[in-house]
Amino acid sequence: MSETWKCSKSNSRCLKSALLVVTSHTELDGTGLKTGFWFEELATPFWGFWDAGYDVSIASIKGGKTSPDPLSAQKEYRSASVDRFLSSKKAMEMLDDTLWIDKVDARDYTTIFLCGGHGTLWDFKESSGLARVVSEFYEAEKLIGSVCHGPTGLLSAKKPNGEPLVKGLKVTSFTDAEEKLVPPAYIEALPYHLEDALREKEADFILDKPNCRHMVSEKGLITGQNPQSTTLVTKTILDTLEKTSVWIDTDLSIGASTSSNELCDVDDAYAVLNLFNATSVRVEGISAVFGNTDVDTAVSLARELSDRFGPIGLPVVRGAASALQMEQLAETEATRALAEKLEKQRLTIVGIGPATNIANFILLHPDLVSRIDQVILVAGRSSEDSHFIAGPKQTAAFQDLNFDLDPDAFRILLESDVPLVLMPFEVAHKVWITEKQLNQLGSHDGVGTYLKDHSMPWYDHWVKNFGTRGFNPVAALAAGFAVNPNIFKCSMVSALIKILPDDTKAARFGEPESYKPCLIASDQCVSPNKVLFCHDVEKDFADQLIQRITCPKDPSKFVSAVSHLNVVVDDVEKATAFYQRTLGFEQAYDEDGKMDYPGLTLASFAKDAGFLDGKVNVDIRFLRHPVVGLYLELMCYHHPKGDRNITLKNTNDMGGLRHAALEVTDVFEAFEYLKDQPGVELLCSPDSNDADGSVGPPMMLTPFPVAFFYWRDPYGVQWEMEGGRKRGHLRGI
Repeated sequence: MSETWKCSKSNSRCLKSALLVVTSHTELDGTGLKTGFWFEELATPFWGFWDAGYDVSIASIKGGKTSPDPLSAQKEYRSASVDRFLSSKKAMEMLDDTLWIDKVDARDYTTIFLCGGHGTLWDFKESSGLARVVSEFYEAEKLIGSVCHGPTGLLSAKKPNGEPLVKGLKVTSFTDAEEKLVPPAYIEALPYHLEDALREKEADFILDKPNCRHMVSEKGLITGQNPQSTTLVTKTILDTLEKTSVWIDTDLSIGASTSSNELCDVDDAYAVLNLFNATSVRVEGISAVFGNTDVDTAVSLARELSDRFGPIGLPVVRGAASALQMEQLAETEATRALAEKLEKQRLTIVGIGPATNIANFILLHPDLVSRIDQVILVAGRSSEDSHFIAGPKQTAAFQDLNFDLDPDAFRILLESDVPLVLMPFEVAHKVWITEKQLNQLGSHDGVGTYLKDHSMPWYDHWVKNFGTRGFNPVAALAAGFAVNPNIFKCSMVSALIKILPDDTKAARFGEPESYKPCLIASDQCVSPNKVLFCHDVEKDFADQLIQRITCPKDPSKFVSAVSHLNVVVDDVEKATAFYQRTLGFEQAYDEDGKMDYPGLTLASFAKDAGFLDGKVNVDIRFLRHPVVGLYLELMCYHHPKGDRNITLKNTNDMGGLRHAALEVTDVFEAFEYLKDQPGVELLCSPDSNDADGSVGPPMMLTPFPVAFFYWRDPYGVQWEMEGGRKRGHLRGI
């Protein structure tokens, strides 16, 4: 991971911010040894919030320089997050100048995380400043996270009624049993044990075995038992906090061509798919606008992309077909949909086409403008001498296309009070989609192969005609800012529209023959209009982009469809007739024909079902509901025969279906994620277990191109995670 920069905030009305609190105490009293905060318990939440786009601050009890427990920085205790922190100059500099907790205003932060370490036992409880801040967070119903010895910071906090904050609440912390496992010098020096102190405050203390990952949550208080629980607590906080609600305004043109049969660019698709799969945002809708292609093509492509890879039921609406006409303002599907959405919630708008729809909305609905947190636009340049040249074969500069197609729309945005971010070509030119990234895409079925197949002509066009090593995914950087502004270098500058020679119509070294308006953003500009202008981005942005699109590290993203429900029956024909008669199910078909497999005797299937001798004879038939798109997998076992007695259950009894199957974008990524989650019991065939007892990788259902694995949740529901089947438009098989 390359070095990151701290963005000049994010120029948004709604700044997401996290406060991490560490101890200032560094002495194990009476021993001559050092202590401090436990590094893992700072580094993991730090990067968790940072990567989710939060502005992250570190405070300590005394402020100023603070230090980790030396033991926690030793190699055997260092996690990847600690190594990343140690290698980041910016992060390490924050430890030299932490905020003084007494001066912290709780209103400035979205959430707080109390980092552990034995040093907290000497100063967290005694800090009136920390007690005040934690009490204010609780009263404001903001999430409070803490782990290991971090809950020491809860001991002096109060509820609004004056009771101890933890009284009657479920909490956990480093336990007495775990304290007995630390080096003897620590035990001898401790002023008290945290478990005992929390019980004395009448907390509902809930513990698990020593060194077991364990977390409890109640009324916004999320606590973890030990360092091993830090990731669990951090992810629970991020899952609970509201995600940034995003509206995409796009002239999507992937796979299209112009009226003169020239290729249209593909970068808007990278932007949209980036936002679909980002863990920190929630896409609320898409509006199409003219630009790279006509608006009808743009809306058709946006609907296709959303149907295949986006959230179910996402609104995709048609917007402006041409540039803004001030004398003929009129509502469009786009402005109406935006108004309806903004009446209910706040939005960040990612504008990756001409700004026509957004400007039209601002003029027609001035009463709702204050509910737009931010607009991120692909436009602008840093100086009059900035020209959009991609490679040595290019004879004239690219257009600042989104701006050039509707300068009046951008003027309206500049003169509004909406916070604006400009993502110029200058930054995008530092990011390349090369053959390497395209091959990475091609190694993933579904969205990966879709993007590669549609990107290759565009890639070849750039390499051949511009002499480049790939293409710049310009719009994807605007989406990237919405996902995580922390990876960009930005500054607040003035912006203005100025008439300049048209460099898009001049030969490479010739004189221009015409002039055009240009959008300039610089600290040299004299203008009352301010924007956040992006100058640079992390060097590995392209790799981050491909990773996020193909392998999202979030269950809400990698689960892409409901595959089917499995029902064991005594006769497939009889069951088919029943489900046709009662619910309207029909025989299902795929590209190979009827999905009907009588007398299946695959050994791999037998092992999947847990039959140790590898022998099975089963009839399988898939049915599909013609309206809902739901599939049923009917199975009748001829050998071995199971119990044919049906046990009826009450509605509130746990258990039921054999399993519910979910289609995932990458079954192996899903396996790697789930195998480490508390409460997940992986179920595999006997020969998939390694000698050390660990569970092997997902199985291939040979000869079918399907990989799958099973797991059971704590409530008795069995799930199948499956990849490789063809999916219909409604995300069925």
